[in-house]
Amino acid sequence: MALMLPTGLKNSFNADVCCGYAMMENVDDVGFVIAAVDDLEKEVVKGSRASATPEEPVDHLIKRDAILGIGWSNGAYLTSKIALERNFFAAIALISGGVYEGFENAVGSVPIMIHHSLDDTLVRFSGCCRDARKPKCCCFISDRSPETCSSTHALYQKWGSVNQCQFESGGKMRSTSTFVSDPNSVSCQSGVACERNTTLCTYDKKGHFNRASFRRMFPSDMMQQIFTFFKYSMGD
Repeated sequence: MALMLPTGLKNSFNADVCCGYAMMENVDDVGFVIAAVDDLEKEVVKGSRASATPEEPVDHLIKRDAILGIGWSNGAYLTSKIALERNFFAAIALISGGVYEGFENAVGSVPIMIHHSLDDTLVRFSGCCRDARKPKCCCFISDRSPETCSSTHALYQKWGSVNQCQFESGGKMRSTSTFVSDPNSVSCQSGVACERNTTLCTYDKKGHFNRASFRRMFPSDMMQQIFTFFKYSMGD
């Protein structure tokens, strides 16, 4: 197993609507992440060859069908953009962010777990958009987003469509409650009969998970839920 923690230019990634220096300079961060995995694989191969023996040849390459993506805030926007545009991730988890467009051109289905707090004022649960009647999101996200807001629940349903979940005749995605944690004020629901697992976890009072620090604000047992989600998405 290899862990990669990419850092964008001036701590930002370009995901079209978000954020910072990388967005303003139109940096190709989709290409950056893919190239970084290529470089990581080369290092893994190099290290394996150095310790290889006739009894243990080099066979520890990165499995391209087992790459998992997790992103928070700006990182969640980029992770979702890559998942829609490239057949790259085996499963993804998005925390407090995600692109609003491009679902009709998605390259394929992918297991997804979405985490968002109802009281997030930086990337609003109700969505970020150019509608002047709606409250703004941070970092000029609203200015580059669609005219009409798409809530996180609406994005959950868009991913459900990509993942061929079951919808009712009125267009509402069928869901079932899968996890509730009272201490963390979080409830999770998953789409019914999906080709790929599609899950939304909604929090009550966690904001953008950045008060003090992400490590302190994001519940450790919910991070374990993400790891479990990845495990079952891989069929292990």
